[in-house]
Amino acid sequence: MENREKVYGRPLQDLYKGLLKLPAAPRQPEWIRELGQALQKEGFHYHPRTLKRQLLGSIEYIPGKLEEAFLEHLKAKPIAGQKKLLDSFAQTKTALENSPDDSLYVSPKFLTQMADAYLYRHKGLSRRKLALSLSRSLEKRGISIGLETLQAALSNKTQKVRKVLEEELLDYFRTEGFAGRAEVEAYLNETEAAGRGEVRKVEVGDLSQWADAYLLKHPGLSRRQLALQVRDRLEKKGYVYHLSSIQSVLEGKTRKTRQVIVETLKELLESEGLDTGAAVEPSDASRLDWSHYVSAEGVPAQVQALLDVHAGLTRRQVALKLQEDLRAKGFHFSLSTLQYLLAGKTQRVKKVVIDLLETYAQPGGFPEPVKSSRGHGVNGSRQALQKRVEESLERYRMAEGAEREARHELFQEARWELIRRVALKRQAPVLTNGRRRKDLLGEGENAEGFYEGNADSGEIAVAYDVRESLDRLVS
Repeated sequence: MENREKVYGRPLQDLYKGLLKLPAAPRQPEWIRELGQALQKEGFHYHPRTLKRQLLGSIEYIPGKLEEAFLEHLKAKPIAGQKKLLDSFAQTKTALENSPDDSLYVSPKFLTQMADAYLYRHKGLSRRKLALSLSRSLEKRGISIGLETLQAALSNKTQKVRKVLEEELLDYFRTEGFAGRAEVEAYLNETEAAGRGEVRKVEVGDLSQWADAYLLKHPGLSRRQLALQVRDRLEKKGYVYHLSSIQSVLEGKTRKTRQVIVETLKELLESEGLDTGAAVEPSDASRLDWSHYVSAEGVPAQVQALLDVHAGLTRRQVALKLQEDLRAKGFHFSLSTLQYLLAGKTQRVKKVVIDLLETYAQPGGFPEPVKSSRGHGVNGSRQALQKRVEESLERYRMAEGAEREARHELFQEARWELIRRVALKRQAPVLTNGRRRKDLLGEGENAEGFYEGNADSGEIAVAYDVRESLDRLVS
C-alpha cells in the first residue's frame, strides 16, 4: 500500500467506535494523541481534530497510512475484547475487496478512465473543477460527498468508489450524446490511442533542471518568461493554465503535474537542441542564481551609500554603469527600468543587480565620475556623441534576436541625446558681432533646424524638427 493512497474509512471507523465501547478502552484524547505521534514518526502530520473526524466517520475516505498506523498501534497496545472487532474489520475489508461492480462500492478503474477522457474532451477543465461540478450535481440529488473525497476518487487514490459517483459521471457523457456505457467504453479505447494520457498527473522529476538548462542557454531570461512560452504552447494545444501554476512547476515547487506540461517543456528544449537528460554543471550554478529574484528593500540604501562616497555621482550614472555590467553578464535591462529600481520603487529585483551593487561598494569597485567640461569643447563632445550614434547603429544592424532589441534601445538613447545637443545649439546666444554662431552647426545641419540624413542608407539621421524632438523628449 502506498503511503499517499486513500481507502474507504468505514471498516476502520466501525472498529474504532467498537473499541471505545469496550470496558478497558483508553481515553479518546490519549489514543488520538499517541496515534498522531506515531504518524509524525512516519512523516505524516495531522491535527488531533482532523484525526478525530477521520476516525469518527466525518470523512468518508481516509489515508491508507492512518489505517496502517492504527492497527500497528493497537497491536502494540492490545485492548481486552478487541478480537471480535478485529475479525469483523477483516471480514469487512475482504468483502469490500471482492465486491462486484454492481454493488454500492465499485472499482475506481472505470471512473478514473472516464475522468481522464472527460478532461481530455474539455481541456480547459481541471480535475478540481470537475470534482466541484460533480459535488454540485450530486447535491441536487440529495447525495453529499466531500470535495477531497471526490478529487481522490477521480485521481485513482482510492481502493473503491461510490457507484453513484460513477453513474453521475456517466450521465455527463450521456448529455454529450453518448448512448450508454458500451459507447463510452468504446470512446475510452479511442482516446487512449489518441493520447488521453496527457491529462494524467505524473511526477515532476527533473523538470526544474530542464528549466535551468534553458535559462543557461538564454542568459538574462527569467523563469517567468520561460513560463510564458510554455503557457502559449499549452494554449495552442487547448490547455489553459494560470501563469503562477506553470511557474510553480518550473521552480520545482510541485510534486506532480499533468503529463502535457512535461511534454511541452521537453518539446521546447528539444527545439533549442538541448538535452533533457544532461545535468547542470556546478560552474553554471552561480549564473542561475543571478536570475533568482530577491528582496529589493536594501537597494536605495546601497545606492545612497555609493552617492555619498563619490561626490558628483548621480543615480543615472550608476544606472548606466549597471546597464553596461549587466550586458556583459548577459542581462538586458532598459535604463528607465534600472533607474526605477535604484530609486527603491520595486519590491523584488534579480540577484545579479544586488551582487553588482555590493561589488561597487568595495574600495575601488566603482570608477570616479567624470566631471562634464564647460565652455569650449562642445564640438568635441558632439563629435564623440556622433561617433557613439554611428557605432550603436552598426551594432544594432549586426545583432540578432533578443540582443537586437537591446541594441536598438542603445541606438535610440544616443540618437535622442544628439537631438538634444543640436537643440541646445539652436538656442545658443547671439555673439557680439550680432551673428549667430554658425560654426556650431555641424556638417549635415541647416539653418531650418534639421539634422539630415537617412539611417537606412547608412547615415545617422535625426530628421525631426528640433522643437518637435524636444517636445517628444519631455512628453
